[in-house]
Amino acid sequence: MPRLQQLARPLSKPQENSVSRKVRENKIVHFTERFLFSRRSTKPKRSHTPHLPFYNTDLSELDLPSNASIKFPDGADKIMNFKMTLKIIDGMYKGGSFLFSFSVPAAYPHEPPKVKCLTKVYHPNIDLQGNVCLNILREDWKPVLTISSIAMGLDFLFVAPNPDDPLNKEAAAAMESNRAQFERIVSQSINRGCSISGEYFPPAKGDTTV
Repeated sequence: MPRLQQLARPLSKPQENSVSRKVRENKIVHFTERFLFSRRSTKPKRSHTPHLPFYNTDLSELDLPSNASIKFPDGADKIMNFKMTLKIIDGMYKGGSFLFSFSVPAAYPHEPPKVKCLTKVYHPNIDLQGNVCLNILREDWKPVLTISSIAMGLDFLFVAPNPDDPLNKEAAAAMESNRAQFERIVSQSINRGCSISGEYFPPAKGDTTV
């Protein structure tokens, strides 16, 4: 037989005695039982917070802007509801401090948290009931976004209000018609408090005033 054909010949399978075969079979059975047990023991239980591991990771890696802070008023074990305080350091709302409530749904991160502004504010994108018009809390939400992303989005909303997508249409119209006057009214409302069209806006000190 040519040398090349000799090299290409399959190696003959070594004979397996009965003891070796029994040991191998026992190992296979043992591995299978362990695999099935681990599958049963790690099967997720029904829960109101099925994506809690993702949320826990989000909190552990929380990278808030320097002007934001959070607290858990219901206790450290009830982390699905919390408050965030945002102190504005730029723009026309500079100097104001605003309190937000966060309610994290069971479907997080596939659904965004429900966020409300608890500090009454004269703002085109926040109505008098504290509802917030922020695109990443609605149609632009993606599972890759985090609590930190929302904090940065809220901060940007105060730095650059968007009158083209308003919840408070009166505030949006005032901002578009005379921006300089609108900025003066905003500054007065958040620093000293004032009435605007018969509605009183207390100083923005991070309190619940809605």
